[in-house]
Amino acid sequence: MYLTGDASALLGDEWQGYRFVGNLFYVPEWRNGFTPHEIRALFWKCQQIRSLQREIDLLKRELERRNEDINSLEVKADFYRRQLVLESRFGLILQRSFS
Repeated sequence: MYLTGDASALLGDEWQGYRFVGNLFYVPEWRNGFTPHEIRALFWKCQQIRSLQREIDLLKRELERRNEDINSLEVKADFYRRQLVLESRFGLILQRSFS
């Protein structure tokens, strides 16, 4: 590991292709190396992403609940609108009948 920087020499075969060069850690899927600060930042970003995903899920549930409330209110409003029209017509019929 000291000569080539190959991480698999110290950590095992599953680390094949990972290497340390200078102060950077190179991953096979990435062209540029990572500094220790960047690796720490990746852990922070992972935690932040999980937190944001939980918040998104919570907001989606809240949005679904509010959409259901809106649909329920629209049904009620439609019912009362029809009732108002029927009662108005009935009132006109009564007025004409007794006038």
